[in-house]
Amino acid sequence: MDNSLPFPIGSFVSVTKLSASRNPVTRPGNWETYVPGGDNIDSLPVDYTMKGFLTEIVQVGECIRLDRTERNGITAEGEFTSTIIVRINAAGSLAETFNSVYFITRTDPPGGHAPPTATELPPAQSEHAIVASPEPQKEYQLKI
Repeated sequence: MDNSLPFPIGSFVSVTKLSASRNPVTRPGNWETYVPGGDNIDSLPVDYTMKGFLTEIVQVGECIRLDRTERNGITAEGEFTSTIIVRINAAGSLAETFNSVYFITRTDPPGGHAPPTATELPPAQSEHAIVASPEPQKEYQLKI
């Protein structure tokens, strides 16, 4: 089993939610009711894609942390923090968290954006909100 993906802090990446994890604590939201940037009880919908700069190494036991510049093709600056990563498949660029399976690839940043400096990085967070959702979704099995 892999422990991390080969992207250093400051890498500009694309992160796409492929599916719910095997036994998600919170099921994915759906596009009819999910409000990007709003208060949602569900996790991100499947096929949600964001781009930005990594503010942490993507590794088991940590969260995916992103200084986001884009959300689903629209400029949307902000911070993204996933639930804790439980499995990684480096060959497939996949990271499975408590709730989701993400495909992460390195890409070129848009013009005018630079990686965050050390003073701009968000502080580490040790607590994560967990909310259950009754909506069933298909499960995805990460192949390791």
